[in-house]
Amino acid sequence: MSTKEINNRPQGEVFFEQLLNMLKFFNTKWMSTPSLTYTQTEFIKDKCLQLCVDLYESDSNYEKLFNACRDFIVSTLRQYNYQPNVPNKHHNTPNTLRYLPYPIKILIYTMAYRAIELYDNASDKTKKAVQKTKKKPSQSEILKFIGEPACQGHRLSDKTFTEFGISPNKFYAINNYQQIELPSTYAGAKTGYLGYAINYLVEYAGTIDHFVDLFGGSANASIAVNRTNNVEYHINEIDPTLINYYYVISDKHLYAQYMAELCKIRDLLKGYLDNNTAEIQGQGFYMTCKNTLTQWNKAHLQHCLVPCHQGNSIHLLNFAQYHSMPNNDKVDVAIAYTYLHCFPTTGGNSSTGAVTVAKIRKFCGFSEKEFDKFHKKMHRLNTVYSSDILTNNSSLIEYYINKAPKRYESIERLAETIRKGTTPFNIDSKDNELLRLLGKGKDGKPRLFCTLFYSDSPYLNTAGYQGGGINENQMQTLIERLVNASNNGSHFIFSCRASKTIEDSTFQKFVKLNISLDCFKEDIPKREYEDSININDRTLERVDISAKTYLNKAITLLKENESIYWNIFSKFKDFSDEYAKKYYILVCLEKNRFEKAKITASLEIALQRMLPIEVFITDYDFLCPLAYNDKARGKGYMFEKYEFSKFCTLLDKHMFKSNKNFSVRSNGSNKYIVVEV
Repeated sequence: MSTKEINNRPQGEVFFEQLLNMLKFFNTKWMSTPSLTYTQTEFIKDKCLQLCVDLYESDSNYEKLFNACRDFIVSTLRQYNYQPNVPNKHHNTPNTLRYLPYPIKILIYTMAYRAIELYDNASDKTKKAVQKTKKKPSQSEILKFIGEPACQGHRLSDKTFTEFGISPNKFYAINNYQQIELPSTYAGAKTGYLGYAINYLVEYAGTIDHFVDLFGGSANASIAVNRTNNVEYHINEIDPTLINYYYVISDKHLYAQYMAELCKIRDLLKGYLDNNTAEIQGQGFYMTCKNTLTQWNKAHLQHCLVPCHQGNSIHLLNFAQYHSMPNNDKVDVAIAYTYLHCFPTTGGNSSTGAVTVAKIRKFCGFSEKEFDKFHKKMHRLNTVYSSDILTNNSSLIEYYINKAPKRYESIERLAETIRKGTTPFNIDSKDNELLRLLGKGKDGKPRLFCTLFYSDSPYLNTAGYQGGGINENQMQTLIERLVNASNNGSHFIFSCRASKTIEDSTFQKFVKLNISLDCFKEDIPKREYEDSININDRTLERVDISAKTYLNKAITLLKENESIYWNIFSKFKDFSDEYAKKYYILVCLEKNRFEKAKITASLEIALQRMLPIEVFITDYDFLCPLAYNDKARGKGYMFEKYEFSKFCTLLDKHMFKSNKNFSVRSNGSNKYIVVEV
């Protein structure tokens, strides 16, 4: 591992405290240690901390470090006279692992976490050597490594992790999220650090039965989520082209046909690259793909519901028609979608002119392994829905409130009967086992079935959406439905933009006009703005600046921010107050933007400087994730967490919004003033 990668990490003490917070957050049990003195307990904690820091920060001597950790854990086990549960032999001595000091469990956890990380960061040559000796690190291997000398050849119990609600494998997966890299892109797709954040937040939602991606789009949000046993995954989309794409990618046989065709196209284009005709041929194929999608959408104007496996159905318009179509046509449409989205322009749209030699070369370099990962993620889908979430007659959210997954369908009525206070006299053993697996709520009765809704709707006041965007009434209706689902036992993650920003080039022209948007919040300055001519500092070219144009842009920005504030954040705040519920915000910030300006990264600074801010709103608590380094893009990201009321206070203080209406008025030749309407 390089020094640069190590320096990107937090300090060892910070990581250790994050572990403590993370494990406590997941309701892990703090066990008392009455047999040890206070001094002994403090020594154990200090020693564990030092060993965790050494494990985390060292770039060599790993074998020596792991042996030191094992020796310390073994000596502590012996202080407790640890006696393992010997197979097929009953004894009355309790398994004293339960009463070990909590820091010892953290150290064992860190050893497992670090071993997995070291293996992943090792060279291929090292990995092959490890695989050859069958010593690939895992939770079980670490427990065996520690337990053999301490427990007379018996491995430490799995309860070392599971009884305390911790899993190094699980947390390693969410802290080391890797984005699937496909050649096609999609407007607004949650990739990189945003995919990392989604996966992280889903892990904190607790026990869920369904994950429903309400606005599927490129499916990046759905594939970002690590699979969890017993959770059913569903995706919804209104675009017939995308619905077909999901279906083809998720189906094993159609996917094989799709990849064969995609590779054939790649090989053809590589040949055209060699004889310098790639751009002409690539643009010709682009038009063919565009016509294919146009014809497909005309044939499927009515929405169809496409179950990938044996999913539940809400409506089946055009279902029979879809399945009656040849598989070759479905694959062709999926290929057309993939190819067109390899050449994006502004707003996620595409055009023939975007098909350049450089982009064709990039397309030809795609990895089949990445597509295989995508297929594996999509294959887990239980259902693909085609429901317009933004219309009043959509019932998908309501349909999944307190909905039993398949494994519990046979006891759904029984569980509801018990919740209402009537318990049958006789419950057969099979149903009783299912009830036990279902678990109980705080009232001691069978828990409600829980769905996690992920919403990444079109953003308010954002141009470029092919679907036409979303209006304020639709946004408010969506929020009301999610809040209603939350009030009935489900959860949601709501993705949105915190405020509209001004592009860097436009902002520089504002600065040259000596405009501060702060002045729009309260009092309009009593001065004139003039058209001006400036010299571009980088290119030394003349830049004409129209005061009227850019003042109008500032006014438009204020109105859009006001709309975002009142129709999203204020709406959630009203529901929070009405139902006495706590909502939480995760703010995602790109550190590179702040480093270039040599300022400290924070939400307040981002609002002041009009930098882009992506946020996620949840109806449940979570621990703020550690910083994320996107190696593929060479960028670093950080996260801030706020309770909703505090977040709204910051928006009130710093966001460029106004309750006043302004307009620009001419005040002479090329001179303008801003006035309140």
